Amino acid sequence: MELAHALHQAREGRHGRKPLDNFLRGGLKEGFVKASPYGKAVSAAARKNADEIKAKMMKGEFVIFKGALKDNTGKVVIPAGTAYKQQDVVLEQMNYLVAGVIGKV
Repeated sequence: MELAHALHQAREGRHGRKPLDNFLRGGLKEGFVKASPYGKAVSAAARKNADEIKAKMMKGEFVIFKGALKDNTGKVVIPAGTAYKQQDVVLEQMNYLVAGVIGKV
């Protein structure tokens, strides 16, 4: 994508609401990542839970972030009642560390 085209899309407010042209994203469903086999120490209950989550991810239904969520300075970054799925475009704007993580962005 040409820089001028990307800047035009950003200026028109497109970034954060829908994907930019020619911007490739993907996860488990699209085959960008895959899960390794379970180790011997993984219990049957843990396998069942992981398999259920994987099935939701494959359908595009898994909510990966759900508010209220605070950053590591105490500021609410995802309000209560807000939920984001794995590939929500708004997550590309993340510029914080979640509560409990030590460090700075």
